[in-house]
Amino acid sequence: MLFFGKRRRPFSVTRDPELRNKEFLTVSGHSEDWIPGGSVVNWGTAITEKFDFIVFLHIPQPIRMERLQKRETERYGAAILADPARKEKSEVFLEWAKDYDEVTGIATRNIKAHREWLQHQQIPVLEINGDFSTAERIVLILNRLRLL
Repeated sequence: MLFFGKRRRPFSVTRDPELRNKEFLTVSGHSEDWIPGGSVVNWGTAITEKFDFIVFLHIPQPIRMERLQKRETERYGAAILADPARKEKSEVFLEWAKDYDEVTGIATRNIKAHREWLQHQQIPVLEINGDFSTAERIVLILNRLRLL
């Protein structure tokens, strides 16, 4: 199985969409079994026409925000408190992430955009909403795949 998307640069650095899609198509062309992770909204039909199945994972905002805050603390530690620039970047990121569900306009990748995108897909979509363990998610996905 091929996993695409191991980041070599910070999340805050946007990739050129044409180069990203070219790399994706090259990498995914090496195997029939691959799983991209993350949002592919607005990546275009050249990408999505290669999909057989979509899994949309949504974790309730309070749980997601708690995890993101913990990740920020683990990743940057004391720098968040000692470095005003790092603290500001972290705060801006967390506000952006919080807007995923609130849809106030800070984040363009948000629940509304994802739900609209999902409605236009012509392949099976499984939505997993809630705080499930990885094992529980795998069971839900495998059960759905058995029905396809």
